[in-house]
Parts: sequence; C-alpha cells; structure tokens
Amino acid sequence: MKIGFVLDDTLDSTDGVQQYILALSKSFKDKGHEVHYFVGHSKRRDILNIHSLARNITVSFNKNKLSTPLPTSATLIKRALKRNKVDVLHIQMPYSPFFGGKVIKQASKLKIPVVGTFHILPASDFEKKSINLLAALQKRTFSILADVIAVSLPAAECVNNAFSVKAKVIPNPVDLSLYKPKSSQDSKGIKIVFVGRLVERKGCLELLHALFWLREHNHLENVSVTICGSGPLRPQLELYTKTHKLSKIVSFEGHVSEEQKLAHLQSATIAVFPSL
Repeated sequence: MKIGFVLDDTLDSTDGVQQYILALSKSFKDKGHEVHYFVGHSKRRDILNIHSLARNITVSFNKNKLSTPLPTSATLIKRALKRNKVDVLHIQMPYSPFFGGKVIKQASKLKIPVVGTFHILPASDFEKKSINLLAALQKRTFSILADVIAVSLPAAECVNNAFSVKAKVIPNPVDLSLYKPKSSQDSKGIKIVFVGRLVERKGCLELLHALFWLREHNHLENVSVTICGSGPLRPQLELYTKTHKLSKIVSFEGHVSEEQKLAHLQSATIAVFPSL
C-alpha cells in the first residue's frame, strides 16, 4: 500500500507527534508499504517522500510551541495527492482548516479514505474552548473521516466531547527493541534518565522534588540522574538542584541528538517521564 501521513506542523522537529509518525512509518516500511508525508514546510532530506506544501509560522498553544500553516493552495494539494496516488491518508489532529482541512476535502474528491488521530489534552479552559470552536468550524471535513483514533483515554474524551464521535484508543507506538540495553547494567549503581523539554508540563521539577525527598530519607545511595533536554525551565531546575544539594548526583545534558537520546535510555536503570 501507499500510506500518506498528513501533518500541519513541520517534520524538522523531534516533538511527540513527529515521533509518532516516524515510529508508525518505520513499522509500515518494514512490512513493505510505501510511506509519504504531506506536511508543512520541512527542510530535512534524510527521509524519502516528504512533500512540503505550506509555509508555517511558530505559535504557542496548549503550553507548547509549534508551527502552524498559513493558507495553502488547494490546487497544490490536489496535484500532490494525484501525483503520488496514495491509497489512504492518516491525518494528525487537531488540524488546521488552512492545510489539514483542505487535504481532507481534496482527498474526498479523489476518493482517498482518511483516518485521523487525536493527540492532545487541553491544558486550560482556553484551549478547551479553542478546540470546541475548531470542531464547529471543521464539522464538514471531520464528517469525511473514515475513522478516528485517540492516543489515550483523556484524549479520547476530549475528541468525543468536541466532535461528538467515539474515538478508538490506540496508545502511542514504541519500538521497545531500540531501547534494549546493549550490555548488562552496572550492578554498583542505579542510573535514572529523564528525556524531555524543560517546560512545566513535562514534570522535571516533580522529579527533582522526589529526588530531594529520597535524599532526605537516605534512599539515594549509588544513584546518578541524567536530565536530557533544553527549555526555559532549565535555570530554575539547576538552581533547585544546587540549593537542595543534589548537584553531585544530577547532571544536565541539554539538547541531545536522537542517537545520544537512544544511548542514554539504553544505559538507564530507570527511565522517568513525570508529565503533568
């Protein structure tokens, strides 16, 4: 089959939705399928069949920074779909009416089935109202979708309430074989690894609070903690580490490459993801 992923955002980022797409596409490719990506402006050339069909701008939404497309030519989208002749499209939700919505309309005209996956949970009433407004504006294109997926129960509740549809819950895919340790763990110590953006919602400060509690109760013997990621919260996290006397066990690695991230996780005794 020819499978097309649709994403308003760029594929240049290594955020969660991009990781979701790349993990699924690897699985599809391993099974012999051909994968295409119809996305906002992307510069990367290490992946085949990326079709950049929009100009994007950076915005803040749901306590996160992402890029969203400016209005895109329906003709450009139609040409890309006709030229590549995909059998099915998989759109990431919520999507923009300026790009994702237009892709759905053109796919419908070309008799290409489209499924959608909903990825987010509103961080506040503002985001919840924004999603409800988006649902009202996209009622027509949403009705075209052949099926709707949500990556978690809370995400399913959100899409169900906003779009009045019962989404199937299919959790994010993880290729566990990639993270299997290449050698036996060091029996003399415990390595804790955190990977994520240093922003409030990723919960790194909660990890440091837990480490301080453990140290106060003498439970941090032979423990090292590696924090991989960058973000605006880093100065606060480093200050907390220093003032609470955790500097001897906690190290900040900053932004790491995908290869470095993999190596850190492969060497971890415990990987911690304390997202709020």
